[in-house]
Amino acid sequence: MRNLIQYAGRVISDAPGAAHRLLDGDCLLEMALASDSLAADTLEFDVRSTDLSLSGYTAGQPLTYAYKGELVGTYYIQSVERTGIDTYHFTALSAVGLLMSKTHYGGMYAGQTAERVIKDICAGTGVSVEIKTIFRPYKIYGWLPVATARDNLSQVLFAIGASLKTDANGVLRVTSLYTGPSWVRGPEQCFVGGSVEYGTPVARVIVTEHRWEPGSERTVLFEGAAAAGDIIRFGDPCHALQATGLTILESNCNYAKVAQGTGSIAGIKYVHNMRDIVRSVSGGEGRDITAKDAYLVSAMNSIGVAERLAEYYAHTERVVQDVVWAGEHAGDIVRTAHPYGGETDILLSSADLALSGVLRAKEDGAVGYTPPTPESQVYYDHAVVLTGSGTWTAPEEAELARIVLIGGGQGGPGGYPGGQGRQGGSSTKPEGSGGTIYRKHYGSGGEGGKGADRGGEGGNVYETDLDLVPGQTYTYKCGVGGTGGGSNSQGSRGTHTTFGPYSSASGAPRAGGYTEVVSGKIYARPNTVPGVAGGKGTGSVDPSNWDASIETGNAVYGPDGNRWTPGREGEGQGYASGGFGGGAAVGRNGGTGGKAPGPSTGDGGTGATPVAPEDAAVIGEGGSAGHGGGGGGGNGGSAAPISTIKQGAPGAGGSGGRGGRGGPGGIIIYYSVRQKLKSGRFLARGSTPFFSRKRRIFAV
Repeated sequence: MRNLIQYAGRVISDAPGAAHRLLDGDCLLEMALASDSLAADTLEFDVRSTDLSLSGYTAGQPLTYAYKGELVGTYYIQSVERTGIDTYHFTALSAVGLLMSKTHYGGMYAGQTAERVIKDICAGTGVSVEIKTIFRPYKIYGWLPVATARDNLSQVLFAIGASLKTDANGVLRVTSLYTGPSWVRGPEQCFVGGSVEYGTPVARVIVTEHRWEPGSERTVLFEGAAAAGDIIRFGDPCHALQATGLTILESNCNYAKVAQGTGSIAGIKYVHNMRDIVRSVSGGEGRDITAKDAYLVSAMNSIGVAERLAEYYAHTERVVQDVVWAGEHAGDIVRTAHPYGGETDILLSSADLALSGVLRAKEDGAVGYTPPTPESQVYYDHAVVLTGSGTWTAPEEAELARIVLIGGGQGGPGGYPGGQGRQGGSSTKPEGSGGTIYRKHYGSGGEGGKGADRGGEGGNVYETDLDLVPGQTYTYKCGVGGTGGGSNSQGSRGTHTTFGPYSSASGAPRAGGYTEVVSGKIYARPNTVPGVAGGKGTGSVDPSNWDASIETGNAVYGPDGNRWTPGREGEGQGYASGGFGGGAAVGRNGGTGGKAPGPSTGDGGTGATPVAPEDAAVIGEGGSAGHGGGGGGGNGGSAAPISTIKQGAPGAGGSGGRGGRGGPGGIIIYYSVRQKLKSGRFLARGSTPFFSRKRRIFAV
């Protein structure tokens, strides 16, 4: 008996006379060496048995397969089909298969550790996972969609440059691949007829870097009736969810789980920005390899991902040969006899085992490709923000950087002036004693001016990668925010930011600004908040009608909640009244109406001119919109038996307020420091050599 499978208390073997006789089978061990997907190892075999209960299987039930007493792997039943009177066909997958049957609802990640994200993805699948120490603290940035746990785990591993290996006991290990030969075999262990394949040369690797910026436009995501526990999924990631008529029980950017009810859910979609990172592989000859849907590829890891793929696709030679299997798995480097003579090292991508007396495996592997160590991969794990001007010195051991240059934000446009009050008309009315009353009508208040529709645009954003020379000094100068526009005029653009020979002039404003990956702060955001309209001046609702009512101008509330009121009515005299108060504006009350100067009615009060908003303090942010001026007050009125009383003038409207200054420019530098490896013996507690106690495995 060489092949032994144990399943649900049954022993399946190739021993003659076995109650559950293994007829034949196939075990496929495979791995995507580019780490762009996760393959499940597959075990398929046929059994002859009179045990009719075999077809009553439970999906996901474990079984183990051993060869010559050595455990090859643990697998999980997918199906058992009865193929004859006493024959059955089994299909089982490795632990990765369990991840294929679980939905993971993804989310937006802003610095969560790889350990936390991986454990969340694998939770509830029945899979045990171990994570190599160096990968645990890696920070995850970006978006995961609603997908299977396998697909989302694959996205995480692709982003951090890790591989997934399955231990024989079914435990998944997030790890790096060993860079030296794990197995050595001679020609006597290779069957005749191996071949060498040469893939189509790859000219370039194009990796899309993703960035998700919070948007600002709210949209309806769902409308209708929902049953208790329904999960409403969104087509695009959204934030700031609001429910009307429905209760949200749990949610993230991809979905909302709701209680029973009828209503709607609204949210704001993220703005998705993309940037292609290109690496040459074969000097321009051949095809392009693209990685555009790896949504966790961010500014922090895109260079590392691109370089890793470029190195892999530079090795187009593959060896395919049948060998006597000795325990090697996909992901191992095997030193083997080359089909055309000599020997070579291949990194196995698959080993297809035929379950027989001698395990014959058809193996496929890349020639000469050495998987990168975690320490050698580029991962931006440091960030610094510069403002003002000066010099920056590249730290020791820093080799590569991403610089983000942000110019000064545009000043906000000015608000609109308030309208002038309208002068009242005049009329006469016969008096009962035969005389005449001469009436000067009250004037109407002018309309308050509109605030500017929105503030200024964010500063230009320009990103580039550069090789650092440790200790080298770089001169920089950050731009200045543009000045706010005066009444009814645009604000000026901010000046550009420079770092050595690079300038933000090469970039452009972004609709969602620039979200700094590590802190989550948003820079260079356009200011979309409109200015506050000025208040209307006080006056008659109909200056052509003596009997019309008087409308008091409205109060104005500033962005800080403070209240500003229209001006008071001026002092009257004799038959003549004072003018009405002008309209308020942000930061100022309206002007008081004029005093009636004897034979004339009072002039209307002047509308207030608003104060300018504070200058933007956030790097590259657009300046605030200017506020509207207050409307002028209406002139006073009179009803007298003499015709010599003159009409006062309506009040002038206040000027539109100046917009705020844009935010100053700035520079964000992400850089990578290569980790140093320290050689030496592994030591156990007490500083004794680790392997002196006959330990065989060292897991880190």
